[in-house]
Amino acid sequence: MKQPISVLNEMITKSPAYSNASRHFIIQAGKLSETKPVRFEGYLLTEKEKEYLIEMVSKKLSKRDIPVDGEVFLDYQFSLNGGLTDGSIHVYNF
Repeated sequence: MKQPISVLNEMITKSPAYSNASRHFIIQAGKLSETKPVRFEGYLLTEKEKEYLIEMVSKKLSKRDIPVDGEVFLDYQFSLNGGLTDGSIHVYNF
């Protein structure tokens, strides 16, 4: 079984990622799935921006205990000229 951080990174890589988004992921029995996005607006991220987002997510989540049952909220905003302008990750246990 893949680690939740790896699965989350894979989901971000394979899905369209918009510049202004709030995404909600559920972890049940160690398996991660994405719910319907809370907010998906703006332009599609470039591959470079997506890689930066994945790097940030990996770095932030690697410092936390990921629950076997819980949820992850990923909220971020990119600007055309400024790169990542705002971002947060929240992890909750069920």
